Amino acid sequence: LRPPLPRPAAQPHPVRRHKLRPDSTCCGGRLLLVPSLVLLYDVIGALASGMSICFFPIFFLRELRLSPVAVCAISLAASLAVVLGGGVAVALAKRLGRVPAVAVLRLGGCACFLLMTWIFQSGREYSQMASTRAEHSPEHAFGRTLVGSLFTAGSDGSDAPPEPAHSARTLLILVAYLLRTTLMNCTGGVTKSILHDLVPPDQRARYAAVDTISTGTWAGSAALGGFLIDRYGIAATFHVTAVAQAVALFPLLLAHMAGLVP
Repeated sequence: LRPPLPRPAAQPHPVRRHKLRPDSTCCGGRLLLVPSLVLLYDVIGALASGMSICFFPIFFLRELRLSPVAVCAISLAASLAVVLGGGVAVALAKRLGRVPAVAVLRLGGCACFLLMTWIFQSGREYSQMASTRAEHSPEHAFGRTLVGSLFTAGSDGSDAPPEPAHSARTLLILVAYLLRTTLMNCTGGVTKSILHDLVPPDQRARYAAVDTISTGTWAGSAALGGFLIDRYGIAATFHVTAVAQAVALFPLLLAHMAGLVP
């Protein structure tokens, strides 16, 4: 009897690699399709952000009655948080992939934005009642400490502080704002790396020039945001901005699900 023939060794499962098809172009063949989807994500996100970002200082001054010093301190804290969040975005991109990491972080930012708006809306009526009661009840007033005057001075220059519940609600709004700003802006380096990997080196200047469109869209979207605020209020504008920022992820996710972007 002949010994049985050895079975062939199992072939390893082929690893699917993401390859960019060189024939996929748009804009009359001037731009590659997949990098253009990434640029479209940037442009839509910039349009959405411009509707509200320019009005955050006014929101802090008028609605939350923060002092100008407090508004500047919040802006500085947000910038530092974005720098720290960039490292978290890179670490998350190594674990989940770049596009899934961007989607998770930015959707989390949209959720924080909606949470901030909900806290503001739910407390507006109570704030009006508390302000009226504080005007007639001196025992509800805070002492004029340095910290109290820093974070409770009115935008009109008055030092009349809000109720303690209002201060707690303001703190929650500021925390949600810092989380929203960090999650939405810490992904910039990851998306830029995606764009550079997809674009040939000799065409990167062209795409960089196209990417500057997102900066110029801020003026137009800010005008739209001002119109929405005058017509429907700042809370409705925040809702529209959050939804538009979530929709901006669609071109990037479409390219990822098609296997064109890792």
